[in-house]
Amino acid sequence: MAQISHEQVCKYLQRADSAQTKDEKGKALEDLIGYLFSTIPGIEMSNQDALDVFVSDEIDLAFWNERHPEGLWALIFPDIIFVECKNWTGRVGSHEVRSFTQKLQERSLHFGVLVATNGITGDPHDLTNAHHAIAYAQSQYCRILVITRTEIENIATSNQLVNLLKQKLCDLIVFKTCFTVR
Repeated sequence: MAQISHEQVCKYLQRADSAQTKDEKGKALEDLIGYLFSTIPGIEMSNQDALDVFVSDEIDLAFWNERHPEGLWALIFPDIIFVECKNWTGRVGSHEVRSFTQKLQERSLHFGVLVATNGITGDPHDLTNAHHAIAYAQSQYCRILVITRTEIENIATSNQLVNLLKQKLCDLIVFKTCFTVR
């Protein structure tokens, strides 16, 4: 289990908060997520801001998962994990969720993480808006977990991040949303 430097997380978040452009805000969040995921045993960043051959799709972050026993070892976590980062002042909508789903499906991937600093639109109980898009993606064998800024700020160890991802995956499968609706 690796400690996550709260000071380092705060530096990335301050950089994001003080950024002058949306690209700078996005890059700061990507760098933070790269740092956090690299603390998980067996996870290595493969690509950042990678454009496809047609220069029509950008993958914010791609990680290789070695399935280390203390990391994301379960077979339900794939070898390749894409992470989409949205450092927006508002919530991420269903259009962006569908776009991320399409990026995954076009690459035969069935799992991804959407980091939406201010969450997603809709009601998790009623599965409206972006929650519906995530539920629909799952019905098409594509699972998308959403992580918010508040959740990021509360992570102190790689073990906590792994447990957050596991709990979100379980909630997604049970409730069709990765936001607890108990």
